[in-house]
This record gives sequence, C-alpha cells and structure tokens, in this order.
Amino acid sequence: DLFVLETFMDLSEIRAAILAVRDECDLPIVASMTFEGGRTLTGVTPEAAALAMTAAGADVVGANCSSGPAEMCAVIAAMRSVAGTPLFAKPNAGVPRLEGGATVFPMGPEEFASGFAGILRAGVHIVGGCCGAGPDHIRTLRAALDGYATPSVSRRPACVSSSRQVVMLSPVMPLIPIGERINPTGKPALRRSLREGDYSVALDLAREQKQAGAPILDVNCGTGETDEAAALTGAVEQLSAMTPLPLAIDTSDPSAMEAALRRYPGRALMNAVTAKPESMERLLALCVRYGATPILLPMGDGLPPTKAEERMAVLETMLGAASRYGLSPTDVVVDVMVMAAASDPSVAPEAVRF
Repeated sequence: DLFVLETFMDLSEIRAAILAVRDECDLPIVASMTFEGGRTLTGVTPEAAALAMTAAGADVVGANCSSGPAEMCAVIAAMRSVAGTPLFAKPNAGVPRLEGGATVFPMGPEEFASGFAGILRAGVHIVGGCCGAGPDHIRTLRAALDGYATPSVSRRPACVSSSRQVVMLSPVMPLIPIGERINPTGKPALRRSLREGDYSVALDLAREQKQAGAPILDVNCGTGETDEAAALTGAVEQLSAMTPLPLAIDTSDPSAMEAALRRYPGRALMNAVTAKPESMERLLALCVRYGATPILLPMGDGLPPTKAEERMAVLETMLGAASRYGLSPTDVVVDVMVMAAASDPSVAPEAVRF
C-alpha cells in the first residue's frame, strides 16, 4: 500500500531509498530520520532533512526513534517551517536503560501519550510509537487524540538547502551573493585538477568563498576536456561533504545536471533553464524529479531580448511551462539578465524595468 522509510541518519542514504521507490512506482512514501540533540548523527538538521526528503519525492516526512515524545516536538516544529507536506512523529517510549541485563524503556502508556502535547502543538499529522511502545501505548495515544484538529499542510517557502543548512529565497530577504569562483574558465589550476580527477582546488575555492561570506556556491566543471557528468558529480559529492553551504549546479548539459542532482543531498539551485523548448522541458522535468529550484533565463536561441516587455513575454511562456510541471512561483528564480552596461548603457535600466 505504501512505503515507510525510517530510522535513517544519513541524508544521502534516505534520498537513495526514496529515489529507488520513485524509480519503481508512485506509491506513497513516508520518510523519517532519527535525531539526537536537534541533529542526526551525521549532522543533518530537521529543516534540511524535510526539504531534501520532499525534494526527492517523499509524500510525508518526519522523525522516529530518537528519545521520548517531549524531545521530538522541536524537530517537528522545525520541519513544519519548510516541509510543505504532512508531518510524521513516532518517538520511543523514553530513553532505554539496562536493568538486570535487559533493555527497558521507562515510559508507560499514560506518560507516553501525555508527552505528545508539544508534538501536537507543533502541527503534526501522523503519530505513532517506536522502540518500547506496545499496543497499550498506541491505544492510550489514540484516545488522547480525540478532539485534536489535524492542521492544514503548510506551504513550502522558497528556499535551497544542503544537508546542514537552509537558505531562504524571498523578495524581503537581504541580497544573497552566490560564490561563482568554482568555474574552470580562466583558471588553469582548476581546469588541470578537474582533468586529473582531483577536487582539491575546488575545495580550496569553496573554503575561501565561505570565509568571505558566500551563502551559496555555484559549481561548474565544464572544461570541454573531461566527462562533465563524472566531474560534476564528483565535485558535488566532495563539496557536499566539506561545506554546509547549498550548491547551485551550473551546466548546460542535461545529462550532467541529472547525474549531479541525483547525488546532491539537498535542494539545489539549477543554473540555468533557457526558453529553448526541448532543453527547457527536460530540465523542468529534472527539477520536479529531484526537487531543484530552477533559475529561469528568459531567452531562447540567439541574443537575449533587449526590451523588458520582450523578456516578460518569454518569461510568461516559461512560467506556463513550469506550472504544467507543478512548479509554483515560489519554486523558481528569475534571472533578469543584466548585460554589459559598459558597451550599452541602456541595458541596465531595462533590467531594472524587467
């Protein structure tokens, strides 16, 4: 009837499980990680977990195992701020202890059920019991839910994420500068290292940009001399392990884009989608498949439109296509295309108008 994927601690592993189910069928997926002290043992935050699991295709997300119900309410509240799906909570009946060589869970049915008060206030939709919770615990919990009004599902905000950090994207937020130095154009050392399958230069550039305050890192591995899909996937894996910053995956090769998105443990920016029909359709489908946020570049073949009205017309077509794939306006970012003002002073005001 459905799949329940639970007690995961590593975001890449639960994404692999979700993608495996989605590759085989459209049955509902409940995806759940286990948290101690506000993070999983691999450092994943509740917000990052919720975003990555829904991006990969989970229909319900949440937490299970961990400790008792009182400790889980903060996890559910954090997930509710970003998830955009129903939420699931299935805690243990307290922290286990050894008594006479046997594992004992300290919470009886009444204490277990009453401990759900904070989880209910946080806005949960599905509850249950994990380790130490028997039939009496579940029966008592069910009785405690009489009169509980299941909340509506909150809307997912515009955001991108890594496995450890979420960056909100909103017109009311401050400027978000994207670090774009991981690009082999004009960087012989980076080009050489990528050709040799060495990502140390890219990692150094990532550290420098993080220290300089970049909240998102763009990753481009298009040297024209290597297998771009392999190079980009390797860079994404290495950077995801090294830095908490979300990534913008930058390639014009749809196959390389898919390979990188499949291995990225978060909700990535896709840089970028143009209005060329064939590539636009394929890339928008990848956005839905892997939960990426596309940067829409309102231009087709040839030179970009010079007038704001012309760009708007192209953008409307692109937004219509995005809508057909189920992407809402909060799921996309638009590039207003600020061209070289030094060669044509009129392009800057047109970008502002657009």
